[in-house]
Amino acid sequence: MSQFSTKTDSDTDNNTMDSLRKDLSALRKDFVSLKNDGMHAAGDTLNNAKHKLKEVGQAARDRAEQAQERLSEFASERPLTTIAVALVVGVVIGKLFTITSRR
Repeated sequence: MSQFSTKTDSDTDNNTMDSLRKDLSALRKDFVSLKNDGMHAAGDTLNNAKHKLKEVGQAARDRAEQAQERLSEFASERPLTTIAVALVVGVVIGKLFTITSRR
């Protein structure tokens, strides 16, 4: 008999299974890593969107306050014009309701 041992089919099968197990384990780790990276990216995107929404909301509030101040100044400076504009707007809205209620 020879001093060298030969691999049997079962040894080859065992090596193949071990290799597949290692590959599967590495694949699982990669999927977990990808999932975590994706969750972090989604969290960052969500935080950026929240921050941007707060900025836009604050800018809209600032513009609304400025418009209200200008309107108040206009009404104080020109009370008769303000009443006339309000009357015209009321008539237009009334006509619109009348037209839509007939249908």
